[in-house]
Amino acid sequence: MLVVLIMDEAESNGGLCRVAKISGLIFPSIGYLPQNLYCLDSCYGSLDELKALLQKMNEHNIRAMADVVINHRIGTTQGSNGMYNRYDGIPISWDEHAVTSCSGGKGNKATGDNFDGVPNIDHSQSFVRKDIIEWLIWLRKSIGFQDFRFDFTKGYAGKFLKEYIEESKPFFAVGEYWDNCEYSPPDFRLNYNQNDHRQRIINWIDSTGGLCAAFDFTTKGILQGYAYILTHPGIPTVFYDHFYDQGVSLHDKIAKLMEIRKQQDIHSRSAVKILEARSDLYSAIIDDKVCMKIGEGLWCPSDPQWRLAASGDRYAVWHK
Repeated sequence: MLVVLIMDEAESNGGLCRVAKISGLIFPSIGYLPQNLYCLDSCYGSLDELKALLQKMNEHNIRAMADVVINHRIGTTQGSNGMYNRYDGIPISWDEHAVTSCSGGKGNKATGDNFDGVPNIDHSQSFVRKDIIEWLIWLRKSIGFQDFRFDFTKGYAGKFLKEYIEESKPFFAVGEYWDNCEYSPPDFRLNYNQNDHRQRIINWIDSTGGLCAAFDFTTKGILQGYAYILTHPGIPTVFYDHFYDQGVSLHDKIAKLMEIRKQQDIHSRSAVKILEARSDLYSAIIDDKVCMKIGEGLWCPSDPQWRLAASGDRYAVWHK
């Protein structure tokens, strides 16, 4: 399998695309405010069309990743406190005990951060975890998703995600553990040293038993360079709008870097040898197959075997 396609979970309220207003906040209702988890008909297409798409993707060796939103869920009816935190009349018909006490339910205190304005799911409840596991297995075996991207994983403990992955067995799983970088007053410039930020993401990965990867938001915050992520170990993510919506030039440069990565077989366990690391220059050799530099400093490899393969604004990539 060569490509991971991230697909949003479909609109879960009868197939309509509309805007939801919750506690004064307005969200486009396209999946990040789920309600009926088993309803995957949407304005993007029907359930049958979705399943046909996933089958066609599989035939072309493309894995489909479901964007799983299980931190919060919009209720259908009011509970005892007047909040819409019951789920009557739809599959997975929980009552207020499935909602954390921090967000107006009768469940336990949240094991993570609260997502304001909507009922947050209490993952400490065994009946909740059982229902979520059954749904995840349904997404894989009945619908055709192979990978999972878990949304807002700061909202619940990593040990629960470990259980969900162990039971549903996705081929690959990644969590959106979004944390704030550190800034310095008075102008609140982004700090160069974000080691604590990176360590918190690593700690979260460890809390899942190492079963779930995480997006490298630290590198995104301090670098955000495709010349780096597409030549280095890991599973790089290319943003849709960067690839399709910001002009032919950027599209072609990203495509070239993707081609180099594929041709040179750079992967998540590739070895890196750092050659230069200073404020104006970073250079490295990856697997002795790719050599690269980023930064304003002038630099090129001394070995004549290296041939320039791609270059642009403050970056260059060579291979043999």
